[in-house]
Amino acid sequence: MKKVTILLPLILGSLTVASAAAPSVQTTQPEVRSISRETQQPANLLALQSASIGARVDGYVSEVLVDIGDAVKKGDVLARIDAPELAAQKQIALAEQSRFAMSMRSAKADLMVANAENSRIKALVAKKSLSEKVALESKSKVAAAKAKVAAAAAEADIATAKLQAAEALLSFTELRAPFNGIVAARSVDLGDQVTAAQASLFVVEDQSVLRMVTYVPERDAVLVDAGDAVTVSVDAFPGKLISTKVSRASGSLSLSDAQRMRVEAEVSNADGKLPAGLYGYATIILEQKDKAIVVPAEVVRFGEGPACVYVVEDGVLRHVVVELGLDGGQWIEITSGLKGNEAIVTGLIGRLADGTSVSVR
Repeated sequence: MKKVTILLPLILGSLTVASAAAPSVQTTQPEVRSISRETQQPANLLALQSASIGARVDGYVSEVLVDIGDAVKKGDVLARIDAPELAAQKQIALAEQSRFAMSMRSAKADLMVANAENSRIKALVAKKSLSEKVALESKSKVAAAKAKVAAAAAEADIATAKLQAAEALLSFTELRAPFNGIVAARSVDLGDQVTAAQASLFVVEDQSVLRMVTYVPERDAVLVDAGDAVTVSVDAFPGKLISTKVSRASGSLSLSDAQRMRVEAEVSNADGKLPAGLYGYATIILEQKDKAIVVPAEVVRFGEGPACVYVVEDGVLRHVVVELGLDGGQWIEITSGLKGNEAIVTGLIGRLADGTSVSVR
C-alpha cells in the first residue's frame, strides 16, 4: 500500500496569510483650482419687444404695404383702412365747428354793441339826462351779451373736441409700426373687412436684442442674482456658445411652472443671425470661488454621520471628517479638514474601517 501525504495544514496556512494581506488602494491629492456651482435649464430666445397691431376702427383694407420679414422703422405705415363713415363724421364736425365759430363772432359783435350803448347811457345818466332804471337795463343787456359769448365759446369748444375725436379715429385708419423691427406675422389682405375688435393684423418684433427666458427650480433660484454669468447654447447652432449675464429675475416662484422662477438675460443680435424663438439651454453660474481646495466628488464618503474622506498616512487608513463648500458636480470644495497634501483613497471597494493597514498601488 502507498503512503499518502496530507498537505491540508499547509494549504490552510497559505489561506491565512492571503486573508491577512493589506488591502490595495489608489490615492489622489486635493487640488487648488476655481470651482463653481451652476444650474442648467431649458431656455428660449424671444424677441425683446413684440407687438400685435390690430384695427381700432371698422372698415375695409385699402392698402397693405408690408409683408413678413420686412424691416420697418417706428411710425412706418403697415396698412391703410378705408372708413367712409369716419370721413363723414369729420365733415360733420368741421361744419359744426364753422357754425359755432360764426355764432361766437355774432355774439361778440352783439357784446361790443351792448358795451358801447352801456357807455353812452352811463354818460347820460351822469348828466341826469337819463334815469338810473335805464342804466340798469343797459347793464343787464351787457351781461346777457356776455352770457351769449360764453355759451357760443362753449359750443365752439365742443365742436372742436368732436373734430379732434373724428381726426383721431381717422388716424387709426393707418396701422403703424410702434418701433424699429421686422414684420413677424401678417394676417390681413387687400380688401379684407376689419373691425375694431380684431386684435392682431400684424406682429412687429424687435429682434436686435433677444430675451433669453428660462425657469430655475427653487433650490437654485434663491442663488440667482442680476449680473450672474450665463452661457447659452442653442440646438440650431451646435457648438455655438453665447455669453451674457442675468438681466432680471421675477423674484417669485410660479406655482404653474413647478415651483420655478423666471430668469431673463439679454442677448445681442445686431446682425440678425439668431431668429426669435430658438430653443436651447442656459447655464447660469450661481457661485464661484478661485483657489479653492477641491477633491473629486467620488472620494467624499457619505453615511449616517458627517461627510469624510479616507486618508492614507504611513500605510494606515484614517477617516477624516471634512466640511463641504461648493459642489461643482465632478469636484467638491473642502472648506475644512484638509491641508491640501493628503493622499486620499479613490475607487474604494467596500467600506474600510478606520485604522486599517493598506498598501498604495
